Amino acid sequence: MSDAYHQELMNDQVHNISSTGLHLNSIIFKPNVIIRDILVLGAVRSSPSFIYYLLSHAAEDGYQVLVNDVDLHLAEAKIAGHMLGEALSIDVRQETVRIQIISRCFLVISLLPASLHQIIAEECLRLDKHLLTASY
Repeated sequence: MSDAYHQELMNDQVHNISSTGLHLNSIIFKPNVIIRDILVLGAVRSSPSFIYYLLSHAAEDGYQVLVNDVDLHLAEAKIAGHMLGEALSIDVRQETVRIQIISRCFLVISLLPASLHQIIAEECLRLDKHLLTASY
């Protein structure tokens, strides 16, 4: 990760916290606003720009970005401490934790190997969640 990447993410951080809500680069979230979750499965090499894009629009569009990878440190590096990012390390092959994390989200973006897309797709269908994959 470059220092410029981290600096850009840090520029999107909280500038002022008051009783009226969180002020994020001129976007105000009142304390009672519900923020939806987007789950990104797989913090692969091609994902930094994509994750940066999601994080840079999270405050404006009202969502939090959950980045999951088997390597927690890699997922943490991809969110670079952004306040609307959360790093996770769950094994998506374990049904209980897979259900728990997917049910929390309104959108799942799978950057996992194609061999894992079927179990993710089946879970998203069962839980009525939107799914995007990088498969073609």
